[in-house]
Amino acid sequence: APQPAPQMAPAEGQQGEAATPEEQEVYDNVVSRCYLLMFDEKTRKPRESVVKMLQAGEPKQALGETAAHIFHRVEMEAAKAGQPIPDSVKEGAGADVFSKMAELASKVGETDFMADDDAFSGAFYIAVNTLQQLEKQSGMEDPEKTSADFDQLIQADQSGQLAAMMGGGAPQAAPPMAAPPQQGLG
Repeated sequence: APQPAPQMAPAEGQQGEAATPEEQEVYDNVVSRCYLLMFDEKTRKPRESVVKMLQAGEPKQALGETAAHIFHRVEMEAAKAGQPIPDSVKEGAGADVFSKMAELASKVGETDFMADDDAFSGAFYIAVNTLQQLEKQSGMEDPEKTSADFDQLIQADQSGQLAAMMGGGAPQAAPPMAAPPQQGLG
């Protein structure tokens, strides 16, 4: 049965202030495009290729790498279209996409990432590291910013703030259908 679209958490600008309408639009578009790579637009079921990726190998590694590859694909499409994703949007959109992917991985795999904070955090570190490697390979990475971002993640995890940064978990519904379907992973 079709489920209602998730409530999109608003994007936040630099230093946590409310997002501008433009940032919110980019955020919604990025998250929707990632969801379209994860879920079939008509059935709203997970794409078989994504499920296979999530079930391949060690669960944290599979989740982290799958989330990073999907986000990077959308990131590359945006850059190719001359509309790179601003850093003020990338963090929040990436966290939301990762949370939704963790929810999906929990349903199709053997690890409940939504109940296991250590597994969730470990997979998130893998996702961030994998995304940084993909960005570096494609010439998108800023090494100084990457190092600072990773230090911030480690501090947030050690202070117990990582879950708060992640928005407290994934939305509990099927993805919105606000962007055109993409070719590929399905």
